[in-house]
Amino acid sequence: MGQALLVNIDLDAGAEILRIVDKAGVNVSVALWVNLDEYSDWRLLMSSRQFDAVGRHKAAGLVFDALNAAGFPIEKTPTIFILPMTDPSVRALRRIFGKAKTVEGMRLGGQQIGNRWVEDAYVYRIS
Repeated sequence: MGQALLVNIDLDAGAEILRIVDKAGVNVSVALWVNLDEYSDWRLLMSSRQFDAVGRHKAAGLVFDALNAAGFPIEKTPTIFILPMTDPSVRALRRIFGKAKTVEGMRLGGQQIGNRWVEDAYVYRIS
């Protein structure tokens, strides 16, 4: 089976989700669309110290509550993959790209990042 394509509509939805979460006061440090070897689909990966403080399940609640309050359609909500800031892949991304002036729109892929093989990725932010 071939790899699913990431299209502009997905990129726009990801950007809108981040705007909504930002407006809700959540400081997302790492955000990217990622297609990992361990999954067969694209996932919107997000990482934040605020997510870490409440745990993964409550963190997902923060995101979905913000999306619901903003009227973002549940049927357009992608698979959201929340990882702790201490995750080896998140740490590697921050170590490599955290001081770059801009990473938005950067493509990654075909490489090991931390403990995960990244088939493809589209970056919104890494700080």
